[in-house]
Amino acid sequence: MSTVARCLILDDDPMFREILERIARGLGLDPTVVSNAPAAVDAILQRDYDVVLLDLRLAGDQNSSPVFEAIRRSKPHLLPRVLCVTGSPEMMHKVALDVPCVAKGNLETLGEKIRALL
Repeated sequence: MSTVARCLILDDDPMFREILERIARGLGLDPTVVSNAPAAVDAILQRDYDVVLLDLRLAGDQNSSPVFEAIRRSKPHLLPRVLCVTGSPEMMHKVALDVPCVAKGNLETLGEKIRALL
């Protein structure tokens, strides 16, 4: 019996969370969907994921830095499976070069990048 690949999705925009969840399910992934960094950190600490999709800029002045720190500290093997998703192009340049990023409006590229991580 094969195991379904798991995907963690962090996005504070309800509409885009739904879009990401649909894309993940369409790729045969089992998504866990959260809307804030603390919930994402809890999810990371509780289980492993095959793909982690992180919105870079969250509501207010928040960002996904605490999630990156939790991954680096407790599950560094997940780092190569992280894909940053952002609606703020300027944020794409603030992420480490080894973490792939895709703009939210580019859904075709998003699907391709997720497949590449599997």
